[in-house]
Amino acid sequence: MLINISRKRFITPKSISASSCDPAYSSSIKTGKWKSASLSKPENEFLLFEFESELFFSYIEISSNPARKGAFPEDFRIDVSSDGKEWSVLHSETAYVSQSDVFAINLPLVSARFARIFITKCRQTDSSFFAEFERVLFGISGISHSGGCKDISHERRKEFLFDGKADTFFESEHFQSAEKILMTFDLGFCYPLSAISLKAPETTAIGFPSDFSIEVSPDKKLFTYACGQKHFSAEAGGSYSFSFDTLNARYIRFETEAVSLDDKDFAIRIAEMDFFASPMERTHSHAGLTPPYASVFLPGVVRMAKDGEVSDSAVVRSDDRRLKDASNLFKGIVIFANNGESKEFTAVQASDNRLKPATESSNGTVRLAYDREQNPKCAVQGSDSRLREATEQSFGIVRICPDGEAADLGVVRGNDKRLKLATEKTYGITRLAEDGSSERGFAVQGNDKRLKDASVFAKGIVQFAANGASEADRVVSADDRRLKDATTKSKGIVMLSVDGASEPETVVQANDSRLKPATTASKGIVELAENGETKPGTAVQSDDKRLLDASEKNKGIMIFASDGESSQMKAVQGSDKRLKDATTLSKGIVELAEDGEDAPNVAVQGNDKRIKDATILSKGIMRFADDGEVSAMAALQSSDRRLRDANEKEKGILRFSANGESAPFSAVQSNDDRLKPAAVGRKGISALCPDGEETPGTVVQGNDKRLRHADNLNHGIVRFASNGETASFAAVQSNDDRLRTATTLNKGIVELAEDGEDAPNVAIQGNDKRLKKADTENYGIMRFAENGESKKLHAVQSDDKRLSDKRNPLPHDHDYASKLHEFNSHSGTISIKADRAEKYTGITPPPESSSVIYAENSSAESSASAITGVAGKNISGKSSYGVTGHSQFIGVRGQSSGNNNEKGCGVLGVSRFGAGGVFSSEHDFALVADGFGTIESYDSSLKLKGEGKAFYAKGKSEFSGQIKINSADTENDSPSNITEMHKVDQEEFVSAGDILVISENGGSLAKSHLPYNKSVVGVVSGNPSVIMNDSGEKTSTYPVALYGTVLVKIDARNSPVKPGDFIVTSPTPGCGMKGTVDSFDKTGSVIGKALTGLESGVGTIKMIIARF
Repeated sequence: MLINISRKRFITPKSISASSCDPAYSSSIKTGKWKSASLSKPENEFLLFEFESELFFSYIEISSNPARKGAFPEDFRIDVSSDGKEWSVLHSETAYVSQSDVFAINLPLVSARFARIFITKCRQTDSSFFAEFERVLFGISGISHSGGCKDISHERRKEFLFDGKADTFFESEHFQSAEKILMTFDLGFCYPLSAISLKAPETTAIGFPSDFSIEVSPDKKLFTYACGQKHFSAEAGGSYSFSFDTLNARYIRFETEAVSLDDKDFAIRIAEMDFFASPMERTHSHAGLTPPYASVFLPGVVRMAKDGEVSDSAVVRSDDRRLKDASNLFKGIVIFANNGESKEFTAVQASDNRLKPATESSNGTVRLAYDREQNPKCAVQGSDSRLREATEQSFGIVRICPDGEAADLGVVRGNDKRLKLATEKTYGITRLAEDGSSERGFAVQGNDKRLKDASVFAKGIVQFAANGASEADRVVSADDRRLKDATTKSKGIVMLSVDGASEPETVVQANDSRLKPATTASKGIVELAENGETKPGTAVQSDDKRLLDASEKNKGIMIFASDGESSQMKAVQGSDKRLKDATTLSKGIVELAEDGEDAPNVAVQGNDKRIKDATILSKGIMRFADDGEVSAMAALQSSDRRLRDANEKEKGILRFSANGESAPFSAVQSNDDRLKPAAVGRKGISALCPDGEETPGTVVQGNDKRLRHADNLNHGIVRFASNGETASFAAVQSNDDRLRTATTLNKGIVELAEDGEDAPNVAIQGNDKRLKKADTENYGIMRFAENGESKKLHAVQSDDKRLSDKRNPLPHDHDYASKLHEFNSHSGTISIKADRAEKYTGITPPPESSSVIYAENSSAESSASAITGVAGKNISGKSSYGVTGHSQFIGVRGQSSGNNNEKGCGVLGVSRFGAGGVFSSEHDFALVADGFGTIESYDSSLKLKGEGKAFYAKGKSEFSGQIKINSADTENDSPSNITEMHKVDQEEFVSAGDILVISENGGSLAKSHLPYNKSVVGVVSGNPSVIMNDSGEKTSTYPVALYGTVLVKIDARNSPVKPGDFIVTSPTPGCGMKGTVDSFDKTGSVIGKALTGLESGVGTIKMIIARF
């Protein structure tokens, strides 16, 4: 059986089932859209496909859900079966990492009635384990790519060769003679090809090739002849098949000559071209017929390598020179080293001196050490005394310590008493402490009560305090209400105060208006004073003239007095004679008094007798009073009886009153009867009132009948009135007739008036004709007058001619202006002050009520302006401003909504000679460009989501100062670096971390494939910060890191990489490896130094780019 593999087609399954399915996907599973059940732990899952019969396919495509790419399984395999019981594994994936939304794979042509995707490991998504597919397809992939000669037009293109339609055909470009024509095809996968068919167009056979040959190749290197024809003659609509021995083929070449179409043009015309493969039997290892014998020029089962050839796809012949006997002069499989020679890539001979038995005096593979010799280049002999058994008296490898001895360079024996189990009474390695004991040198046992879990009631290492409790020696629990977030309404560790509030035991919030920067106009923590201002409650600014340096003539914070000068509001200088040391004879700041002297204006000295310790008898600074003494100018001693504890009989600081006593100057005790609970017959703090009684000085009890439910007969707190009753002190009930819905006939709370009725005590209804819209003929609430009509009880309309004023304006004073008013007739300026504000968000027109002046130009023409400011037309100075905006936060806000075609800009600044825009700041960045719209710190009303485009400079740019670049991509593990865009060959997939070299074709870069490649250029960056692009290309370019740190792919399977190692290219495509520059041939091959390491396998490390 032969299968057409040239046309792309997919198989529709008869049914699809699964091991589990999310209920939301129960209907979509029929189309291959499936999500397994969400589980708390990973389990095996599968998706099973059953076809109508045993069908052939060679291509499988599995699409992930774009919204949940992380739900694609990590480990899975693809199985097929003929009966749904015995399964064959076609393909498996472990630790699969998705490179795109689609997993597609070409397989050998296989037949099956059942196929399944068996998942052995689901990924975890949002704390659940599940797998999800958007679509699954089985089929034939068809032609992957075609090349060679061009088609004559789009209506005769090459794709028509494989569309299976009778009314279309391919026609090549036209030539002036019988030119050679080559067409190439890529099947995308290697198939056992057995036949090819060609079909002529239905309408004509003119142009069908007469001489052609077809060659195939598995690797695009060596092509093998498959079939061909000479002087072949075809008929219109004829279909012709050409069979040949089965060949493994992926690439096909179709060579022919252009055929004459008429006297002038030569071309070829083919309606269909199909390639047929023999299906693979899953139980056999061959693909069909026996292949031809292999040679150097023609592959069979294998291809023979030429003598000395090194190729991945060729086998070595038995007469290859590399299989000859090797010597130290000529290489065979290896080349032998000379006796004692140490050289790379040479093999040691069996007669080499280094293989002789080693002794203490002569080297073999090693040199033997003398007894107890310590030489790093010698091997210890078996008879060495260090290998003997050790004792307490003699060393072996170690010396054994006596029982309990602590000696340097000694080891403890297994029966040493220190290794015995420790108890509370005897030592082991440690000694165990009693339960709760806190002795030094003792170890706490595992069952010690202090190691138990602590609670509010039981102590462990600590004891927890109750929720909200403030107890000594206790710790606060994590769920304590005091640790909750504090607000202005509920207390946490603290309680937040309301904005501007000054409440005790509350803390001020960071956004409190009092914490805003203070100015002379608005108050923050303080209000700043104007220069020289002496206003209470204001803070002096640092540039206030009063803070200037003071002198005797000029005032700063104060003005200095001259030496000895005594003037008001002047400060004494440090050199003033009055600041000299004072004595009893000469005056300084003060004049010292003699011992005991009590003269005015003199200071008492430290040795004055009056400063000595005071007693009852002798006076110091003061005199102590005797016990109980009440004397003026005497101090009470701490032992005085009046400071003792007080009771009912003896007085301390106060005297306690007896139970029920009402005496002045006595304190009530806590057990006094007056503090007991009150009853009807017994008074406590208050006296209870009997039920219904009205007694002064008593309080009503909760069961008093006056607190019961009221009705229209019995009082409660109130008495209900009967229906319609208008008695005093009676409450109207909810079912009273007066509360019913009112009509024109029946009265409710009010009585409704008839339409147009003007009777007293009736309410006008909403449909009354008097509430309708008025005009000049019919009344509403009022009646309108005709234009120019003067009539009583008529209202003037807004378009009345008497309300217009078409006179030219003259100089005048007024409080209003008409709708159209020429303000040039006024002298002076316009000043408007008001208090208006209205919030608005996003890039939308601001509302009219948000500003004091609102101008809207409704013109649809270009160059229309809402407000224009012009200044400085006739002056040469720089201090004139066309438009000025001032605010404490945002001076000018410009915004533009724009559209996809005309984007516009928020602010446009242009200049003929100067800068188009100048930005400066005293304490922050002069210019902030945010491409993500995260500007809440400047304006929280703008809720923007940017694309990350922050700054665009076209033309020459100059920077004077430091440039600091921080990576904006905080979720990217790749370090940022300086890069340049380069064109890269697209023959292989290129990704971040690949090492690139100069391509053999020149003009572009390619993945590295060779070790120590001197053409190495850089590494594909995964997080470029500075990007230069001089390539002139917009596609197939990649950012290549030239400077800085980069994440690079490393192959450490042969040698681990450590920090500081040189990194060079390796044989693994795109990967680096540890390099050793030990010859001139390797110079120029180093791309950088490793910053992190990799022990084994293939992975990524951080590398700093440094060429040596």
